[in-house]
Amino acid sequence: MTEHHYIPDATDDVGVESLQASQMMLAELAKKFMLAGNATFTLRSKTTSKRFTYKIQKIPDEGRRGWNTHRWWCKLLTGPDNSNDFKYFGMLYGARDGGSYCYVHGKPGKSCAARSSESVKAFTYTVGNIFDRTRIPDGVEFWHAGKCGRCGRKLTDPDSIESGFGPECVTKIGM
Repeated sequence: MTEHHYIPDATDDVGVESLQASQMMLAELAKKFMLAGNATFTLRSKTTSKRFTYKIQKIPDEGRRGWNTHRWWCKLLTGPDNSNDFKYFGMLYGARDGGSYCYVHGKPGKSCAARSSESVKAFTYTVGNIFDRTRIPDGVEFWHAGKCGRCGRKLTDPDSIESGFGPECVTKIGM
């Protein structure tokens, strides 16, 4: 199995239900998680301890015949409600053959953060390393939020928490 670190919810007794988040140590798993369709994750700097939480949501391909790319909304947590305070800041595009991916920053007035903001720099640096160099940068921790990267449901099984995917979704993404 992959190497992960667990963070128990401080309000619960330590047990399976209290395991909320897991650190992903492998870039390939983090990449699958991010592209699964409904991924929520936090990046934390090991040097400054600053952290930013993101959501990447797949945009349905219906009505897009002839397009050779998949698309995902990139959103940033901008307020205290970690369910509803995600705001758009850019998009990921990926070749249908799974070859290359690129980030495109949102237009001024549409994006919640400037391209030069720390949150966007952290995102583009880490995603670039994961997709182009197949590694999570040494100074960054990648934590999934304890929810399935595909469907967004809370994970309670230790194997699901470790992988970031529920038992049904893990079969659909090919793991």
